[in-house]
Amino acid sequence: MNKALSLIFLFIALGFFIPSCTYDKAEELIKTPLPPDTISFNKSVKRIIELRCYVGQNSDNCCHESSNLCDRDFTTFQGFNIYSGDKIKSAINQTSGSTPMPFNNPKIPQAEIDTIEAWINQGRLNN
Repeated sequence: MNKALSLIFLFIALGFFIPSCTYDKAEELIKTPLPPDTISFNKSVKRIIELRCYVGQNSDNCCHESSNLCDRDFTTFQGFNIYSGDKIKSAINQTSGSTPMPFNNPKIPQAEIDTIEAWINQGRLNN
């Protein structure tokens, strides 16, 4: 009877331990984050500029719209891409020592700043 009871206990114990034993490779356990979606200048950045940098502004202010009064049309890739990524980041974050953009207006929402910074970090593609 002791032998039968010992065998039952052994099978129960093995039933708990065997399923918990697995063989995992370390590289399979580490999840690599998916690359962020590519930010489009034409679909994302340009929309932010149109919304925040000139729509509804006094035409005397120009604020980067396409007009004869303005020296820079930031709604085009060529117009916006003349400045370095660092200068754009400083301006939209309204960093001390930079010209804050939008000029004389509150800082744009953080989600829009993140979008522009992601586009810059992805290589400022003309897409």
